[in-house]
Amino acid sequence: MPSLRPLLAILLAGLTLLPAAPAPAARLFVAAASHHRSGVRRLRLDRAVLRDLRARDEATLEAFPLGDRRTADLVLTRIAPFPPGARIEVMHADGPHLLPIPDAAYFSGTVAGEPGSRVVLVADRTRATAAIR
Repeated sequence: MPSLRPLLAILLAGLTLLPAAPAPAARLFVAAASHHRSGVRRLRLDRAVLRDLRARDEATLEAFPLGDRRTADLVLTRIAPFPPGARIEVMHADGPHLLPIPDAAYFSGTVAGEPGSRVVLVADRTRATAAIR
């Protein structure tokens, strides 16, 4: 019978490479001090949470606004839509023009407790934009 020691050593070494635990849940948006009109909710972006989110590989954003009457927790994992060395070129009449890769953190995930949901969130230095289905 073969020894399990080499396999156990590999598994233990792999455990030490696991990423750190995700941050505790945080609110990216908070209600702004303003009057509330029907169908409109004024929000303020929490810049400290945005900075922290941009530095993470995984995160849970709690009470993320979905429309004007509902919130949900988003469970997110960082993705890399641009491979190393990627270039963005825009074609003009005089030829291609290079654009810089956006300085943003990209996340994919789900709405907690909603099987089949899909979230894509982009966080740049001053704002966050999400598409939720």
